[in-house]
Amino acid sequence: MPRTSHLIDDPLYYSHLQEWKLYERTPKERAKLSFERSIAMGRANNLTLKDIVTLSPAFWNSHRDPILALDAAAGTLYTIHCNLALGTLCSYLPYCHDPELANLLKRMAKMEVNGQFCMTEIGHGLDAENMETRATWSLGKGHWVLHTPRPEAGKYMPPTTPYGDHGVPCVATVFAKMIVDEEDQGIRPFLVNIHDGKRMYEGVSTRLLPPREGSNPVLHSITYFENVKLPAGAMLEYPSQASESGPPSNSFEQSALNLRLTQSKLAFELAASRVSVGALALSLGAASAIKISANIGWLYSWRRLVGPVPGDKKVKSKSQIPIISFSTQQNPILTAVARAYVLDAFHDWVTEVFSGRDPYPTTLRIRHSLAAVSKAITIQFASHACYTISERCGAQGLFHVNMMSRMHSELRGIAIAEGDILGVAIRLVNELILNKYSLPKSRDPGSLLARHEQGLLDECREIMKASGPNHRSPLTNTYILPRCQKIVEAIGHRMAYDAAVESVKRQIHVGTTGIVIPECVIDLFEASIVRLDEGWYIENIPGFSRKMIEEKEVKALGGVMKIAGYLVERWGLVKGGYIKAPIASDKMWGNFVEGLEKFGGHTIE
Repeated sequence: MPRTSHLIDDPLYYSHLQEWKLYERTPKERAKLSFERSIAMGRANNLTLKDIVTLSPAFWNSHRDPILALDAAAGTLYTIHCNLALGTLCSYLPYCHDPELANLLKRMAKMEVNGQFCMTEIGHGLDAENMETRATWSLGKGHWVLHTPRPEAGKYMPPTTPYGDHGVPCVATVFAKMIVDEEDQGIRPFLVNIHDGKRMYEGVSTRLLPPREGSNPVLHSITYFENVKLPAGAMLEYPSQASESGPPSNSFEQSALNLRLTQSKLAFELAASRVSVGALALSLGAASAIKISANIGWLYSWRRLVGPVPGDKKVKSKSQIPIISFSTQQNPILTAVARAYVLDAFHDWVTEVFSGRDPYPTTLRIRHSLAAVSKAITIQFASHACYTISERCGAQGLFHVNMMSRMHSELRGIAIAEGDILGVAIRLVNELILNKYSLPKSRDPGSLLARHEQGLLDECREIMKASGPNHRSPLTNTYILPRCQKIVEAIGHRMAYDAAVESVKRQIHVGTTGIVIPECVIDLFEASIVRLDEGWYIENIPGFSRKMIEEKEVKALGGVMKIAGYLVERWGLVKGGYIKAPIASDKMWGNFVEGLEKFGGHTIE
């Protein structure tokens, strides 16, 4: 049971009726509520600094909590604070002799101080290595001067604007070029006070961005610094001995990286290492959207009946039947169920790798790549589930109150956060093609999904050979870049399939379901992935045809349909109170309609 389970009945988390009325509030009022929810989540999870640094099961479980899907704005604020802000600062703690940092981290862990992470700039986006914000060492005065040289260098998106009278102070890890003796010595992180909960600190200013449509609002902002004086200790750095292996995560005392930042590029990647943790954490939260959409679609499809109304003497046909009887209704729901279960197995494995509890050796780049793979397939599956299942709910699926359209909008933001999927995929695929490193190989290289993954990579390697030594050639730009996201997804599909098969072999209960994945679920997952690129399989797998693909899918769908009710129930979303959509039950729908604004006096009994 999630540590936040009691919050479902808390006044902060409204019933479906009250949630609907919430939209009468202004975006700023709703953003403030989400901020308060994020604080409540943080205090309920009660993560220790050790949990955050070592990436303990408690840390990962807090991001797999379905409560994040009820308010993605609150989930975003929670992840920024606990992972990006606290996680980054904690890694420097063993090497900092300033007791104030330890005191600050304790207050942040108690959610008494809010943490933010300012890296991306308006004019540079993912090209963070060319950021312009600078921190100049003031010779003879013993302090740094943090400055935004032009408007395009403003830090974009972090919600650094005060929430009015809330009174929670904010600090941020701000990335800037370190200038010493007029020499650029690379990008470094600096600890900066942003506001005291009500007013901005001197030299720090923000411009509040308008709210995003379709999702719960966050006070996204553009943040500027005008000659802000920072103490010498504001720059965060590690001791000597450079290494790329990353922080050992098996003990708190050795949790930070043992290195002196002599190479500026490596220094930047190490300082930003929690970004990859964040990408994985966000994908865990996004997986809940698949389960919630499938659960809502399943319940609604049994409620929604077609056929003549019972008692109509003019009609001699049989009684009404639920729309779940139709394959067009079953397919998207059952596919989402299968993908959610297989993703649970994959997420179980990849979080173990990140935390150092899996024997697979990793570096910062490999962890970053695994996070990118996880995010790519989770967003792919979640976006597909939210869209297709909401579409099968007809007009009901369009409404924010029925959750699916809102979650779909919020997934667009998650796809961009911590590095947008396409941009990260382009770098990852190019590095794999150039053999700069390798990702975990398939346990079954003869499987369909492993052959698909390898086939796509081999095709790109042939193109790269034809382009000569210049891997940035027009040929690469034209033929490889458009394939990169698809290749990363193929890598993820194979990894997820392997993880699911291995979990069955070892009889491991996946996620929080308490069950081993049934074979038909894995079969449906495989069939659904083959459908995504069936032309490749027909071209490259002897004997494959459209009819064969269809028959494999139909057989798997039939097997999953027989146990779908059980599989959905094992998630515990209805029992836990996470399904807020009125269309999920007659009682919730009746209460919802009773709460709608009424015009006229006619009442239908």
